[in-house]
Amino acid sequence: MPTPKKSPKSKSSASAKSSAKSSAKSSAKSSAKSSAKSSGKGKTPAKASAKAKPAAAKGKSNVKAKPAAKAKPAAKAKPTTKAKPAANKAPSKATKKAPASARSSSGTLTSEQAVAKFAPLAQKLSAKEVLPCRLDVALALHNIQQGVASIEPHAARLRKEMSGLPLADVLALPDLALALLFTDEQVTEPAGKAQYKTDLSRLYELRLPMLLIAEGLTQLGLIPAKLVQDIRSGKGALDAAHDGVSLGKLYQTHAATLAGKHPFSSQQLDEIITLGERLTRQVTPEHARATSSRKPLSPSRDLRNRLYTLLVERHQDLRKAGYYLFGSSIDTYVPVLQARRPVAKPKKPAPSKSPTPPQPAAA
Repeated sequence: MPTPKKSPKSKSSASAKSSAKSSAKSSAKSSAKSSAKSSGKGKTPAKASAKAKPAAAKGKSNVKAKPAAKAKPAAKAKPTTKAKPAANKAPSKATKKAPASARSSSGTLTSEQAVAKFAPLAQKLSAKEVLPCRLDVALALHNIQQGVASIEPHAARLRKEMSGLPLADVLALPDLALALLFTDEQVTEPAGKAQYKTDLSRLYELRLPMLLIAEGLTQLGLIPAKLVQDIRSGKGALDAAHDGVSLGKLYQTHAATLAGKHPFSSQQLDEIITLGERLTRQVTPEHARATSSRKPLSPSRDLRNRLYTLLVERHQDLRKAGYYLFGSSIDTYVPVLQARRPVAKPKKPAPSKSPTPPQPAAA
């Protein structure tokens, strides 16, 4: 039976199907290639680093390794020294100082405090009891300090065995002596007496060179030697006052003869005459009777004498304590107020022995 002919519509559909298949195949191939390329480019970092490691290892193998430096021998340990004892550190401000003793041999008061303490006690003394102070007060203070320092360690024994001793007053003697020293420095001489000393000192300054040059001028026959010899004789303040008047008038009387032959001015000649005349009225002759009227003492001088009297009385108690403790050696530990250190006399050198002459040799 004859086959039927295909219609043109069937041919066109078949061609369309074949073209669709070919296009699908080509698109699939292209997409596969693109995905493969992209996957090749985007390798994981782990694989890349794994490949890089062998290369780095090769680079290290090409560089020669430096020989290791020899280790230095260890330094010998120094022998240990004994640790020095730590120095005593100064106490910090926060640390409290130990309380000072109630009294020391050098006293505990200032000069003003000592005067304020003992002046009222000294003023209670009657005028008949007061003694004039004529000693070296600084030396007395030193000896009192030594005596108090000697008995102070035995204070407990003295309180027990010498109950009648005013120990507190004895231990306060350095302060009393300090008050006396301070008051003694405040004593001023009367104005008349101070002027007298100044005038007498100035008179001696002018008298000596004038007298020496006058004696030289007598050797030249310019002035009478007898006048100068009379001025030279004699001694004492009153004689010096007379010499001042005589010397000044001697140079004035022979002014024409002595012009240009001595260095003294007319003012100096007038000055020594004035000083001599004033001192002649003030100086008391040696064997003259003393006036019955006594001038009142200045307040400072009276207080000094009263403090000295109080010191003498209390120092007797110090000596009693010293004798009780040290017996016949008291002067070594508790000296008297004006005790001085003995000055050793220089020893005379022993006479040198003359060398014995050599004996002649036996024949």
